[in-house]
Amino acid sequence: MHVGDPIHGEALALNDSSWTVAHAKAEAGTDAVWYRRSITVPGTLNGYDLTGSRIWFSFQADANGRRDRS
Repeated sequence: MHVGDPIHGEALALNDSSWTVAHAKAEAGTDAVWYRRSITVPGTLNGYDLTGSRIWFSFQADANGRRDRS
């Protein structure tokens, strides 16, 4: 995760090795925040061929600031 707006943050070749590792339910403040994730899909999983399979993931970001938990 990177707080701020890096130049060409979408570029695959961007060096993100110094970025902070984000964890579930992490808070990032009110500035722009970039998240990147690399996923390697194996050819098979538990003996099943994954060719043509769909992969779904979910990412939720709340941009409304801190919630009142009272």
